[in-house]
Amino acid sequence: MRRMTAGILAGLIALGGVAGCAHKQQPVDVNAIFIKYDTNRDGILTKEEFVQQWQDKERATNAWKKLDPAGSGMLSRSQARDVPFDVWSDIETQSEP
Repeated sequence: MRRMTAGILAGLIALGGVAGCAHKQQPVDVNAIFIKYDTNRDGILTKEEFVQQWQDKERATNAWKKLDPAGSGMLSRSQARDVPFDVWSDIETQSEP
């Protein structure tokens, strides 16, 4: 019985470790993001450039708020790298061609 309990406990610990890895920040391909959204290719992503790529402007504006919580209206490459992967992932699943 002790071996079974120990085995179950070890399995749960291992499962918890794997689940914990899922929350680690993954690298974001900032170059691909800027190719898609930085239409004037100046290296700064603006709210206007970002929103114009979406059909649903309200959804685009809400997505932009996640990228630019300070409301500066622009995002540099270094700032884009600091945006968590899950935020970019959520935005990409909502964007339209």
